[in-house]
Amino acid sequence: AEAEDCSAEASKHGTETAKEGVGPAESPTRVAAGPAERPARSLGRSPKKRKLRREEFQIVISKSWVRRVYPGDGHGRVMLRPDIPSVAASEVGKGHDCNWIIEGFPGDIFRITFDPSSMIVSSAFVENRLNGTQSARWRGVNLGCWLVLEKWMAPEFFAGLAPTAEDELALMMQGGSKARTAVKQFRDSFIRLEDFEWLASTGGINAVRLPVGFWCLEEHARGTPFLPTCEYVDLAFDWAEANGLQILLELHGAVGSQNAEHHSGCSGCGIAWLEGSNRRQNLQVLEAWAIRWGHRKAFLGLGLGNEVAKPKLI
Repeated sequence: AEAEDCSAEASKHGTETAKEGVGPAESPTRVAAGPAERPARSLGRSPKKRKLRREEFQIVISKSWVRRVYPGDGHGRVMLRPDIPSVAASEVGKGHDCNWIIEGFPGDIFRITFDPSSMIVSSAFVENRLNGTQSARWRGVNLGCWLVLEKWMAPEFFAGLAPTAEDELALMMQGGSKARTAVKQFRDSFIRLEDFEWLASTGGINAVRLPVGFWCLEEHARGTPFLPTCEYVDLAFDWAEANGLQILLELHGAVGSQNAEHHSGCSGCGIAWLEGSNRRQNLQVLEAWAIRWGHRKAFLGLGLGNEVAKPKLI
């Protein structure tokens, strides 16, 4: 959760597992004090099977855990009840394991508000988006090769541009301007609205996993051979929402590579995604994605890394 030095509002939700991603709200006057609004899901198929869930959180000021905001009554974990304010504290080096707790049923949406002038945190119930009508059993597919090119899935495409290239980075470097034009044309047609329509209406699918490289946004693609893909992610969310699907946005290609495999965008380039500036850049990438898409109705979460190699222990 994050908050700047102004009144901050965002929603809080229960989560099915710790792997689900979250993202802050996007408005400069309503800075996020919690993840973007999206419902928690239950494996139950009827309201009778719903169980109360709990989610713990703190608030971060100026994007630094050094300036964390935590319950100020000194009792560690504090239940944040709707419409009952809670006093906050913020001292450098303190607050570890002192969390607020939100309790609700799967699908419940809460709005968390932090006022830094009074150091008060409060919550309000917004709605339940499930209303006992939706199943939380995700039936999903992976939309591979669209936004992170993989040679084994499109061998003819690679052969026509750079036959010796084994990954997207090599393809873009060897293929030059021809490859840039071809890649754009490929992405314009590889996945379309009608694919999302078919998945929802005929395929029995209610969620898609969307592999994306760190170069998705223009500011992160700048200075690299990669082409930004954010316009296609925008379309994917439009299409998903029009068809009642959810999207898990997956960091498939991290800065420094998480596995040195072709599907990370760069094969044989070493595994350095957690080292030095690469680690910071990857966190910045995930934060930027959460800000841009975390508020979308179809946002299911963030995948923090695909097929991550075992880190070396020092």
